[in-house]
Amino acid sequence: MAEISSVAVDVDKSTEGVWFDYDNGIRLKIASISNPKFTEWIRTKIGKSPSRRRRDLNAFDTPEMREGVALHVLKDWGDDTTFDGKKRKYTPAFGKELFDDPRYKSFYFDVLGFAGDVEAFRTECVEADAGNSEASSNGD
Repeated sequence: MAEISSVAVDVDKSTEGVWFDYDNGIRLKIASISNPKFTEWIRTKIGKSPSRRRRDLNAFDTPEMREGVALHVLKDWGDDTTFDGKKRKYTPAFGKELFDDPRYKSFYFDVLGFAGDVEAFRTECVEADAGNSEASSNGD
């Protein structure tokens, strides 16, 4: 039988984010693209949210959308993340700066890809993510 509860999303994880392994040992904490904070921010900034059914990524490649993703989708990266050889904590302002830089366009779209991975935010995936905290990702 098909169980409808199997498609339930954990709202806290969807909004607060889950950890993903990215390239070169980089760890990213990313919230769902459909999290309430992001969708509300987009509604107030541009009046509507892009359709999830629309596959046109250009709809997400605007200054407003990049700012919203920096504020409400990319939540953090691991404490051991460096930029130009120096440790750098994640801030939404720095995230927006990276997202606006054409050299990091693929990084921006990769973040969106993780944010659209509905499976990562399903309720049954939350238990698997429980041991995947920032402390465990740093080896502490």
